[in-house]
Amino acid sequence: MKLNLDFNKNEKKDISEIEKEMIEKYINQYKEEDYEEIFKQDNRLEVVLALSEIRKNIVNWYPFKADSNILELKGNLGEITGQLCEKANRVVTIEESIEKAKAIAKRHEEKENLEIIVGNIQDIVLEEKFDYIMMNGMLEQAPLSIKSETPFITFLEIVASYLKEDGKLLIATDNKFGISYWNGKKDLDGTYEYRNLGTKRRKNQAQLFSEKNLDNMLKQAKMNHNKFYYIFPDYKMPNLIYSKEYDISKEDISRNFTCYEEDELVGFVENDVLRELIKEDSKLINFYANSFLIECSRKEIDTNIKYVSYTNYRKKEYRIMTIIKEDVVEKRAVSKESLNHIEQMKQNREILKQYNIKTLEQSKDDYLESEFVKNFKRYDLWIDECDDIEEAIEAIKPYIEKLYDNGIAYDKIKQEELCHSLQECDQNQLKQFQYLEYGFMDFIPKNIFYKNNELYAFDQEWMEKYIPVEHILYRAIINSNLYRKFSDDILERLNLIENRELFNKIEGEFGEKIIDTIMLNEVFNRKTRNRNDLLKEICDKNELLHKQEEDFYLELNKVVQENEANKQTLKEREQTIDRLNQSIHDMVNSKSWKITKPLREVTKYLSNGGNK
Repeated sequence: MKLNLDFNKNEKKDISEIEKEMIEKYINQYKEEDYEEIFKQDNRLEVVLALSEIRKNIVNWYPFKADSNILELKGNLGEITGQLCEKANRVVTIEESIEKAKAIAKRHEEKENLEIIVGNIQDIVLEEKFDYIMMNGMLEQAPLSIKSETPFITFLEIVASYLKEDGKLLIATDNKFGISYWNGKKDLDGTYEYRNLGTKRRKNQAQLFSEKNLDNMLKQAKMNHNKFYYIFPDYKMPNLIYSKEYDISKEDISRNFTCYEEDELVGFVENDVLRELIKEDSKLINFYANSFLIECSRKEIDTNIKYVSYTNYRKKEYRIMTIIKEDVVEKRAVSKESLNHIEQMKQNREILKQYNIKTLEQSKDDYLESEFVKNFKRYDLWIDECDDIEEAIEAIKPYIEKLYDNGIAYDKIKQEELCHSLQECDQNQLKQFQYLEYGFMDFIPKNIFYKNNELYAFDQEWMEKYIPVEHILYRAIINSNLYRKFSDDILERLNLIENRELFNKIEGEFGEKIIDTIMLNEVFNRKTRNRNDLLKEICDKNELLHKQEEDFYLELNKVVQENEANKQTLKEREQTIDRLNQSIHDMVNSKSWKITKPLREVTKYLSNGGNK
């Protein structure tokens, strides 16, 4: 790793207080592989966006060619720098802030193929041309760095000048018309004023653009071949990336794990609106994608990837990505921690053969590959066409028979290998089940194709020892539209309902094993507020203020009454004192007082022992 200060003009580039805190408290103190432990104590959105390995998803799927060199603009805190170093022979990162550049150097100090240049792209002169240039959230900020009447075009022209003739420019940026902005997401300047949607910005201000705007600007910069990828929830925490060639489905939208700040005010449930758009026209959704990744080139683009999805809600050792190309589907590890999970999937494929179950995948060196099935429906979608419960049960019969054909009785299982939820059960309850020695939790209709009267399984990730056949069947029902259609009736017909509590416990235990609850509930899907929540909050506060006002006036009235009573008491005391003073005065001036004066003096004399 090399830190290059040749172009540093020692200009002070402000960084936020939270960025300073993260550098001092986390980047300087932790190794990158330990960053996600930080989120157990500090899951502020800014911290997660700076440190989570999910940031790497924007590039870890991309097929960079071997032995390439990459120029990264706006290294920021090095969120994706390390991943670029894994992909290329050499990486040059440009960062204007010396503080951030040093943080990148600390974060990736072991990367021998990394050079960090401190300075402004407009002031830097590079002799080198690059195979790839990566801009991550940089284009929208161009006016803050580039002095020009047309800062965005000038910036793109400067950047493009460092590309090799067949090089590619990769731009990650938010969409001006992203659905999150319609829903109330903060603007670039941190306000909620929806400026990107309706206000024209000055040329020296940061701003976002639509797909059409971006394509026009790129062509002005002589980048004539541009392929857009659409991203949800956004390019900072990508979970779903796809191109125009892929027909997005309502099911795919479930991968949009929204990423708002805690208690942020929103107008609607994003995914509900996106599914309604798909009903109208699946291509409509592209206009409302929250972010883009744009692959730009002077020559024709031949990248054949059209879909990428991630399992970001899982613990890091189980996170994988699904890549769909024209004819094949690949399952790959997201990081070295999840390579073992891919190996387990390969083993699962071999074990399934013992059950006489065919699989679509083929094992490759470090991933799984299967054909992209086009002419057959998934089994769950086929069953879902049944409108009658009897018809549905008949349709699912081949699946049920396959499960029970491979089942074994309770007396043949190894009880010590049962999951904890089953070990706690009464034996009489356990004896009523059939068991799968290798219980494939994903052997459910949504992970099966049914063609030529055969079941073809795919995505068989999870294998648990000695799982009840009935539990796998229960999972199959509740994870399909059959349960939405027929509710408890179908569970009753399949004799599953009386053991539902146990099955839910097994499911909960399984979830605890694989799900990263902090990532799922405290990063994605944070609790937001809608207008009804805000209205209720205002009403509750008004009611509280009204109650406080009532209590105040009651207390004030009580004090006033007490004051009036005190005034009356004081007045009565003053009158009593006046009467006593008058009595004393009258007594002193009375004849009897004067007559008895000599007697009082004698008495006083005697009481003093004869002394005056």
